[in-house]
Amino acid sequence: MEAFRRSGRRDRRIEYSEGRRKNERERICNKLAIKSEKKKTAKHSSRPGLEK
Repeated sequence: MEAFRRSGRRDRRIEYSEGRRKNERERICNKLAIKSEKKKTAKHSSRPGLEK
Protein backbone atom coordinates (compact mmCIF):
# COMPACT_ATOMS: atom_id res chain seq x y z
CA MET A 1 0.00 0.00 0.00
CA GLU A 2 2.83 2.38 0.90
CA ALA A 3 4.65 1.66 -2.38
CA PHE A 4 1.46 2.36 -4.34
CA ARG A 5 1.02 5.72 -2.61
CA ARG A 6 4.67 6.60 -3.26
CA SER A 7 4.41 5.71 -6.98
CA GLY A 8 1.23 7.80 -7.27
CA ARG A 9 3.02 10.82 -5.84
CA ARG A 10 5.90 10.32 -8.31
CA ASP A 11 3.46 10.09 -11.25
CA ARG A 12 1.82 13.36 -10.19
CA ARG A 13 5.21 15.07 -10.03
CA ILE A 14 6.04 13.82 -13.55
CA GLU A 15 2.68 15.08 -14.84
CA TYR A 16 3.32 18.45 -13.21
CA SER A 17 6.76 18.83 -14.81
CA GLU A 18 5.32 17.78 -18.19
CA GLY A 19 2.58 20.41 -17.86
CA ARG A 20 5.14 23.07 -17.00
CA ARG A 21 7.23 22.12 -20.03
CA LYS A 22 4.14 22.36 -22.25
CA ASN A 23 3.34 25.80 -20.82
CA GLU A 24 6.90 26.93 -21.54
CA ARG A 25 6.57 25.73 -25.14
CA GLU A 26 3.22 27.53 -25.53
CA ARG A 27 4.68 30.71 -24.08
CA ILE A 28 7.60 30.57 -26.56
CA CYS A 29 5.15 29.99 -29.44
CA ASN A 30 3.10 32.97 -28.27
CA LYS A 31 6.23 35.14 -28.21
CA LEU A 32 7.08 34.09 -31.78
CA ALA A 33 3.49 34.69 -32.89
CA ILE A 34 3.51 38.18 -31.36
CA LYS A 35 6.82 38.91 -33.12
CA SER A 36 5.42 37.78 -36.49
CA GLU A 37 2.24 39.81 -35.89
CA LYS A 38 4.32 42.92 -35.23
CA LYS A 39 6.30 42.28 -38.42
CA LYS A 40 3.05 41.88 -40.39
CA THR A 41 1.57 45.12 -39.07
CA ALA A 42 4.84 46.97 -39.74
CA LYS A 43 4.85 45.67 -43.32
CA HIS A 44 1.25 46.75 -43.86
CA SER A 45 1.78 50.20 -42.39
CA SER A 46 4.82 50.76 -44.64
CA ARG A 47 2.81 49.70 -47.73
CA PRO A 48 -0.77 51.01 -47.40
CA GLY A 49 -1.65 49.77 -50.91
CA LEU A 50 -1.76 46.15 -49.65
CA GLU A 51 -4.24 46.76 -46.83
CA LYS A 52 -7.67 45.19 -47.26
